[in-house]
Amino acid sequence: MSDAANAPKTSPLGRELFRRVDRFPKPVIAALNGHAFGGGLELALACHFRIMVDDPQASVGLTELNLGIIPGWGGTQRLPRLVAGARPWS
Repeated sequence: MSDAANAPKTSPLGRELFRRVDRFPKPVIAALNGHAFGGGLELALACHFRIMVDDPQASVGLTELNLGIIPGWGGTQRLPRLVAGARPWS
């Protein structure tokens, strides 16, 4: 089966998992050492801290948007909320 065919089953599970990560009582840290697309980025967004390698080749993105579909695990809500206050370390 394709991912789209499994969406009704997997989407609620993914949202619940990422909600638990977001609300975990201890800090959860995402270490991004390269590319993070789709669900990988959504998982990092659910974490309390995100630390990414300083490499111009590394990138992040919600690639589902290029396909005309909505990321299913909260990426469209978490990304704008987090990026609005982000500051580079340099």
